[in-house]
Amino acid sequence: LNDHGEDDLGTVRGTKNLDAPHDFRGRFGFRHSQYLPYDWHATIEMSYLSDKNFLESFYREEFETGKAQETLIHLKRLRDNWAFSILAKARINNFDTDVEELPTIEFHQKGQSLWDDKLTYYSDYNLGRVRNRYDNSLDTTLPEKFYTFGYTRQEIDMPLTWENLKIVPFVAGSYAYDDQDGFTYDLDNNQKAYEDNGVLGEVGARVSTMFWKTDTTIKSEKWDLNGIRHIIKPHLEFSTYTSNEDGLEMRDYINVGLSQRWQTKRGPKENLRTLDWMRLDIDSTWVSDDAEYDNTMFAPSVFLYNDPSIPYFTRKSTPFWGMIRDSINADYMWRVSDTLSIMSDI
Repeated sequence: LNDHGEDDLGTVRGTKNLDAPHDFRGRFGFRHSQYLPYDWHATIEMSYLSDKNFLESFYREEFETGKAQETLIHLKRLRDNWAFSILAKARINNFDTDVEELPTIEFHQKGQSLWDDKLTYYSDYNLGRVRNRYDNSLDTTLPEKFYTFGYTRQEIDMPLTWENLKIVPFVAGSYAYDDQDGFTYDLDNNQKAYEDNGVLGEVGARVSTMFWKTDTTIKSEKWDLNGIRHIIKPHLEFSTYTSNEDGLEMRDYINVGLSQRWQTKRGPKENLRTLDWMRLDIDSTWVSDDAEYDNTMFAPSVFLYNDPSIPYFTRKSTPFWGMIRDSINADYMWRVSDTLSIMSDI
């Protein structure tokens, strides 16, 4: 399109009444997904934008909630409990700040039985030739040369049962390598000597059980209830870490939680289906060394399965990954009807 107006992107970021960099503006986008023989899946994408503000100005909803505008080729093979992928991604919009991957190769294997189911094995590998690309309008001296980044994580679990209790002790080891930025910040955000690689070891356990009770006499046409089944799942997880480099340290943690579900049946009598009528999850997490940063972005976060292999790329320049503070989290959901749910979290 031929545009002679101004972009009005709001006042919060000082982006009101902006002149377009040029009059002739537009976009070109292409996305294709193809399933191939032998369990291969190919994805091809291309996204060209004439300028930095075009998408936000003319396609606001896509800018705020849509998929990232990328140019890439992604090949993935997924079979049974393993997956292999190759990703080639390039930046063609010089106003984007992005990471080019030419290419990145990954392999993941989950839940592999060992020793006649006495042990369970998990493995992750990632190796890529990448480079950081920055907005050309920024005055930065940060390097944009290609470098190698990779990691691997190996975990072995030993699942045990004692009456109704499930106990899973585990050991894991990770290795990370980065020959450009390295790992230079400790847990207190102090810059340390440059190290291009490091090892992280961890030992821990996951414990859980489940109780339930069913009352078929609870019925309500108003609330669409046909019996109630109350499920209670207490769980505990803890882990301790050790590393040969300060830049790869993790905080030891203990997580205790209680997950509850109130299930009922809904639908016509000849085709009743079971669903969660209410859900209440409560988690409390303690870490070995609380972070002390006066900034809301470093507030406590929701506890997730603590797989440290994913955030290595982030840890290169900041200590803020994993659990950083003691925290309590609660999440509640009430499915009033098939079209209305009420949710709350704290």
